[in-house]
Amino acid sequence: MTDCSADPTLFPLPTKPVVVRANGGALTSDAGALLLRQLDERLGLTRRLAGCVVDRREPGKVRHDVLALLRQRIYQIALGYEDCNDADRLRADPALKLAVGRAPSEADLASQPTLSRLENAVGWHDCWRISEVLLGCYLQQHCRRPPARIVLDVDTTDDETHGDQQLAFFHGYYDEHCYLPLLMFAQREGEGEQELIGALLRPGNVHGGHRAMALVRAMVKRLREAFPRCRIELRADSALALPEVYVRSRCPRTSG
Repeated sequence: MTDCSADPTLFPLPTKPVVVRANGGALTSDAGALLLRQLDERLGLTRRLAGCVVDRREPGKVRHDVLALLRQRIYQIALGYEDCNDADRLRADPALKLAVGRAPSEADLASQPTLSRLENAVGWHDCWRISEVLLGCYLQQHCRRPPARIVLDVDTTDDETHGDQQLAFFHGYYDEHCYLPLLMFAQREGEGEQELIGALLRPGNVHGGHRAMALVRAMVKRLREAFPRCRIELRADSALALPEVYVRSRCPRTSG
């Protein structure tokens, strides 16, 4: 029988430890947010991402800094609440507030309009810097034991939109208005977990292979610099069956 009597202690706040117990009543249904914060602190992910986003707001009117907004939005999505409207209820959740770095007795987190303004404020250059952070996290995790082989998966996915967002267009294949982001995953030795190392936001009406090789070349260059002896293979679906993919001179020392 599993022993569930232990009371683990977490430290999302610098001066107030948080003890996890099962006898406190129905306080929150999303206590896993605290574990997300622990993992985030280990990786330093949201702190790096916050450095990629230029905050153009007037400092005297800012109630929620970029780091807090990113943590709230990312943790919310990881908990299964991808709709920004969920923030209107979750902003008062004690576990999410602790995970973001705010005591339950303090002011609530950001509202849906504030989070939406953040997402609309992020530009192309910010997105590219965010993508570089994802790759940097991957390199950091594997630098001590460089892989002998990396398989890169490049996949297009549809991100359906429900309003008049800029660059959200109708895509005939997916039969919906959407964005069409391009995602790149790396798989060490061709086995195990696929880790996201790059993302490219694209309009919803482009071809699946649009700008794919630009992303591939940039990622492969960084991987080759970090792991010069590593064999890199490219694996993709039919959308990347393009002439430039097969021209090895465009992407040297990469097999696919």
